[in-house]
Amino acid sequence: MKRFWMILILMGACCTAGPLWAGPPPACPEPPAVDGELFSVLEKARKSMAAGRNRAALEMLSAYAARHPDRQHYHLSFCMGTACYRLRQTARAEDCFTSAAALLPCRPEVWENIGAVRAAMGNHAGAAAALSVAYRLSPPDRKGWRNLGDLYRLAGVPRAAARAYLKAFGKDPDPKALDLISDTWLAARNLEQALEAARLAADRAPTVKRWARVGDICFHLGDLQESIAAYRKGAALDDGDGRMYLMEGMVALKLKRLTDAEACFARAMDKAAPKSKTARNAARWMQALQASRKNAASNESGVN
Repeated sequence: MKRFWMILILMGACCTAGPLWAGPPPACPEPPAVDGELFSVLEKARKSMAAGRNRAALEMLSAYAARHPDRQHYHLSFCMGTACYRLRQTARAEDCFTSAAALLPCRPEVWENIGAVRAAMGNHAGAAAALSVAYRLSPPDRKGWRNLGDLYRLAGVPRAAARAYLKAFGKDPDPKALDLISDTWLAARNLEQALEAARLAADRAPTVKRWARVGDICFHLGDLQESIAAYRKGAALDDGDGRMYLMEGMVALKLKRLTDAEACFARAMDKAAPKSKTARNAARWMQALQASRKNAASNESGVN
């Protein structure tokens, strides 16, 4: 499972990045002070984890928790969650971080770690939900927004993923980013937004695939003339497999431009590999078109 971010051992540091909302951020209190015994345990656990002795750290933290079942503390739960995560005890890590969040829900770092644990468990929807809370408390950099977009996409929530990608890539995304944004809007069935991103990508870095995407979206939107124009731009670049001619022919057929359609199907069969799907489809449409013409001619002869 891909790790979206690194879990940090934050022993009380508070993130101070700007809020998502206007005005001052909501007040977030510092964790309460620790007594001498807990301070000593936390310091020893921190040093053990820094040295890679995560199991020893978890044992001393668990021993303190067992001795003092009535003493819940943010730092204790957070540190235990970190140790559990490093030991790949993800279910227990989630419980520990969730306990820490219940004590201080305004701390963004604990929600980030809940998100990291859930992502490691394959719970993409839960991870995205936790990360969204963290980012409302403290907006991330662009990489953070990209992480959130990836999680929402894996969770099957493409509309939220697209919004996160827009924040990740800024006002001037490169063509590859535009491809991702367009594909995500397509998954969300928002064809207008998908077309806007697809056009920008094709204009900035034209490829057959990009113009094909523009043509396909225009076709589904019912803008057949723009669909043909896009397929022609793709074909002009290098329609090596004939697909652009095939698609243009199908649109021409829908527009009842039969001569244009027949010419496109012929070009598609000429370009495509003989046994390819494109060649088979072009031949099928060509046969259907010719049969339709024969029937029309036969009917006209019968009327006369």
